[in-house]
Amino acid sequence: MRTKQLELSYRRLPLSAALSLTVPLVFAWLMRPVFADGVLAAWLGVVWLATLLRGVLWYSWSRTGFGADGLRRWTFLFWAVTTVAALAWSVGAVLLLADADSRETMMLAIMMFAITAIGSTSLASHLPSASTFITVILAPTAMAMVAKSDAVVRISGLAVLVGTVALIATVFRAHREMGHMIRADLRVSAAAGEAVRARAAAEDASRAKSEFLANMSHELRTPLNAILGYSEMLWEDARAEAATARAADLEKVTTAGRHLLALITDVLDLSKIEAGRMELHVDSVDVAAMVRHVVDTSTTLAAAGGNALRVEGLDAAGTIQSDPVKLQQVLLNLVGNACKFTSRGQIDVCCRREPGEGDGWLVVDVRDTGIGMTPEQMSRLFGQFMQADSSTTRRYGGTGLGLAISQRLCHLMHGEITARSTFGQGSTFTLRVPVLLPAVPTAA
Repeated sequence: MRTKQLELSYRRLPLSAALSLTVPLVFAWLMRPVFADGVLAAWLGVVWLATLLRGVLWYSWSRTGFGADGLRRWTFLFWAVTTVAALAWSVGAVLLLADADSRETMMLAIMMFAITAIGSTSLASHLPSASTFITVILAPTAMAMVAKSDAVVRISGLAVLVGTVALIATVFRAHREMGHMIRADLRVSAAAGEAVRARAAAEDASRAKSEFLANMSHELRTPLNAILGYSEMLWEDARAEAATARAADLEKVTTAGRHLLALITDVLDLSKIEAGRMELHVDSVDVAAMVRHVVDTSTTLAAAGGNALRVEGLDAAGTIQSDPVKLQQVLLNLVGNACKFTSRGQIDVCCRREPGEGDGWLVVDVRDTGIGMTPEQMSRLFGQFMQADSSTTRRYGGTGLGLAISQRLCHLMHGEITARSTFGQGSTFTLRVPVLLPAVPTAA
């Protein structure tokens, strides 16, 4: 706190020095009709010499700062230079007052009070210096006025003393308010620093989690693939031996293993994206062939729900430069979701080109007549481990990672997925990817 206050005082020294150079000129010009030019010039020189000391002090501080152990020394130097400046004003005023008449005394008192008020504003951040500056300048002037024989001058001297106390009180209030502001600024700075550290720690934890999931998911897939391979071999042997009961059990094991492998693959994909280890492999993609493959793969799932699956716009789809594996993965997820959340309805996959930057965009709409979503459910749509609600998870299963991964993959391919839905009437998911994706592999 004290360091901040003193630092503010030193930062204001150039302003104080500028005022100490200009204000005395105005003072001398106004006093010329009253006092001799030689006396005013001498006084002006002394004041400017004190101002030079303040400039030297600021220059020294700006080069070195307070240092590790120099706060007390720099505090004393600031107070001492301020006192010298005040003495330069005060001594000159007292000497002039010795031979001044009532009119000259009143004019000089007014000017000295104005100069003190102006100078003290830049010293309010360091209360001892401000109080010393005010007292050293005004107290001797007031006492010299009280010692005069003229009753009006003596009363004016008492008024200057009262004004000195009032000015010190004003500076004290300004100093206290400035202290409150500095404390608030320090609290804000501390809170901001803590927030930055907390964010960095959270990001480190997230990266560590993603690395752990990526490694663990890979380690889990290796033995699971072996289990699936052996279960499929045993299933085929059981079918060949006409062991119906054993074949049915092995088929359940294989189906469950494939489902588990799909879940682990989702977690692996998401963790790789978050860990920055997912890369693009750009190649030429025949959109029509890819969409037909996706539809053929999803036909069984669509038929299981009694749905009709229709494709439009393949003739205009053409060829694009993108990552064929990731693009197909996204489309499989969108069509698979449409089949899963639609019963005895219609699913349409519509392809088209849209103009845009470069060679434009490939746009694929996946429309269904399924259960649809509410606006509140839509707000959670692309979140990790999120589905519409808990009843959706219980009824339809899944991890809630599919759309999150698909959106991340689209962003990786400089595209996006948007959705429109009406509860009870169906949903439309729109995939937009650039026709020409840069060939340089891009990390997530």
